[in-house]
This record gives sequence, structure tokens and C-alpha cells, in this order.
Amino acid sequence: MFHEEGLKLAFKILGLPPYLLKSFYIIIERGEVTIKELAEHLGVSIRTVYNHISKLMSHGLLTRKPVEKDGRLVYVYSPVSMDEIKNMVKARVQEVFESG
Repeated sequence: MFHEEGLKLAFKILGLPPYLLKSFYIIIERGEVTIKELAEHLGVSIRTVYNHISKLMSHGLLTRKPVEKDGRLVYVYSPVSMDEIKNMVKARVQEVFESG
């Protein structure tokens, strides 16, 4: 299970802006989402959600897989495990201590 305060701290340590947390929480709650589904849930544009997803993907917080929905091939995005997030945070903290 994901811990809200732990995720807030992880996002800070990983250098992610807090506004991405809301998108990430929704993905956690739903297990997997498409960009369109997340945009509809948040009430924002697909472009905004695409930017959020891109940032979360680039930090390794999401996985992506192609699936068929309504006769079309789309990507669904899922969160990585809390253990993976903990490992990312540990690595980042270690990197900071070793660099300075």
C-alpha cells in the first residue's frame, strides 16, 4: 500500500513537483489508466496529462503497456511498487551524500 506522507517526501527527494502527486494518486487508486481516462478524471486537457505522465515515466514511477480498448490500441499506465520507489529514494539520497 502507498503511504501519502511517504510519497510526498519521495517526490521532494526525487525532485518532482507536488502537482504531479494528484495524478499519481489517481493512478495508484485505479491501478492503471489511459491518458484520456486520467484527463477526464482530473478535468484537464489530454496535453496536460501527457506532460504529467511523461514526467512520471522519466523518473521511473510508471510502467506502460499497450492494450486494446474499444477496438483501438492504447497505452495504459500503472504505478511501480512502493519498494521500487523506496529504492529510487535511497539511491538519490546516497548520490547526494557521495557527491558532496
